[in-house]
Amino acid sequence: MIYCTLFNSNYLDKAKVMIDSLKLVDHDMVIYVLCMDDITFDILTDLHISGCKLIKLGDFEDDELLSIKGKRSPGEYCWTCTAKLIEYVLLKFNEEICTYVDADLYFYSNPSVLIDEMKNNNCSVQIVPHNFPKSSYGKKLENESGKYCVQFNTFTKDEKSMRLLKEWISQCINECSVSSAGDQQYLSSWDRYSYVNISKLEGAGVAPWNVGKYELLENNDSLIRNVESGKSCQLLFYHFQNVVNFSRYKVKIHPLFSFWRIDKRLIKKIYYEYLIRIEEAKSFFENEYHFLPIVTSYISDKRPNYFSYFCRFLKHPFKETSNSFQRIKFLILSSIRKKEGVVDVRLLKQLNKENGQYDNS
Repeated sequence: MIYCTLFNSNYLDKAKVMIDSLKLVDHDMVIYVLCMDDITFDILTDLHISGCKLIKLGDFEDDELLSIKGKRSPGEYCWTCTAKLIEYVLLKFNEEICTYVDADLYFYSNPSVLIDEMKNNNCSVQIVPHNFPKSSYGKKLENESGKYCVQFNTFTKDEKSMRLLKEWISQCINECSVSSAGDQQYLSSWDRYSYVNISKLEGAGVAPWNVGKYELLENNDSLIRNVESGKSCQLLFYHFQNVVNFSRYKVKIHPLFSFWRIDKRLIKKIYYEYLIRIEEAKSFFENEYHFLPIVTSYISDKRPNYFSYFCRFLKHPFKETSNSFQRIKFLILSSIRKKEGVVDVRLLKQLNKENGQYDNS
């Protein structure tokens, strides 16, 4: 299996945990890492992680990328580089297949089954759907973020695959902003191509936006059940999107959990173990390299101006769009729930050290 990923120094802890989890389930894997800053490249070079091949940003960037770099936020620039990185690995390193993985994934089982699914369906491209909940809110999320998630995307050197990849690169160069959902909306039309496999493996891409559809089965670390269909599946990987720090030790796991029913046992099983591993990685970088990777806001680097929306709504309450109303509702709910989903990792580590169990409250 050949993978690629990209991240800057703020994501060093998440990326290290992701790579470690991938190596545990896929022992022979090779992952190409585009280091988005010098700190990342220098630290990873010193670590000598087996199977990890580093790409320096200066070697990757071309005139086309450099011409737009200053016009985009760091998050938007990362999105812009994703498709081009896949092409770079296929052509520069002469690989026959490459799968892009997000730095904030965690693998529980070998994801090679996704590649097997793609090959069994005679396809040369593979993408994973968001699997939003079947509700009006789920539909709203799909309209905003697209049907498919850029989290585990596979391309081969097949002619059709490369043509689609070049088209995606061109689209991202032209527009890759927060307002266009970065590089994701472009995938929404790919289901019209017969050579693109839309993965049907439910254990792939479990994430904050769809975790409410699943529950943890008793006495099993990675077997979950879809409460809508009643079918059980193996948890392949979880997407820990939007895990941000309020302070050094206090972490907000995700705001979306408040919107629908969730199995708290599943959340605790997934998040508590992940947060302990993240904290261990943070401490390692802090002690060994005197550098603390920490994310205090989401990758977009932009936040909606809720005060502006609120003032506009007061002035023209019946002329506002439903989208603006949803944002105002979210602002009110966020104020009420501002402490919800905040975890102190020091407490988790202490509980884990004492008896290997977590508080169920």
